[in-house]
Amino acid sequence: MKIKCTCKHAFQDGEYGKGIRVVTPIDKSKHPQTHKIQRVRCTACGKEHDAPNAELRPTDAALSRQVAPRT
Repeated sequence: MKIKCTCKHAFQDGEYGKGIRVVTPIDKSKHPQTHKIQRVRCTACGKEHDAPNAELRPTDAALSRQVAPRT
């Protein structure tokens, strides 16, 4: 899966295009009924993004903006 991210990564910029990043799914973000992945993580910088084609519930979008910082 690929998404647009604002981070800088020379290899991925050259391989996939400027700002396009490969991402990994975050399994904890699966929708309870459809089991579709809701969030993905950029492999270059670790930033979390809404998954493309995700079935976001209104509360998911609000919660995604309140992600706790990594410790």
